[in-house]
Amino acid sequence: MAVNKYYQVILDTLQGRTDQLRTIPPERLDWAGPGAFLDLYRKTLGSERSELIRAIGQVIQDPRTPPPMLAQLIQIASSLDLAEVEPQVRKLQAEAIALQEPLRDAIANYLAFRQLHTLAKTVTPPRAAKEKTGAREPRPARRAKGQSKTA
Repeated sequence: MAVNKYYQVILDTLQGRTDQLRTIPPERLDWAGPGAFLDLYRKTLGSERSELIRAIGQVIQDPRTPPPMLAQLIQIASSLDLAEVEPQVRKLQAEAIALQEPLRDAIANYLAFRQLHTLAKTVTPPRAAKEKTGAREPRPARRAKGQSKTA
């Protein structure tokens, strides 16, 4: 498998092996690592972003990736609604490692959100407020007797 340039960047970021994260205590990397990764994601556009998403898929399908890191990455993919990594997540779901927590929950969460997203596309949107529904138009409010128009 040919690895793209973001593959190692993803691993280093989630493991705190970047200049930005080296001073963060290991017990805080569960907060700082994903945050740094999201910053990286936001800074990429176009083909760079596509390359980063492909690298996420590569990390997910790499059997050497530790389950906690896989769980973090899949949770991030779920939050960003990255449909492109669904095949890798589904393939991972079929492996024995997918039964380990927190990976099992991350996979279930990702696939549930993908299913909701798919269902949302098939549901007919509600009618617009101005659209004729057959119901009568509401009447304007009436003034009480003796009130002027300015009151």
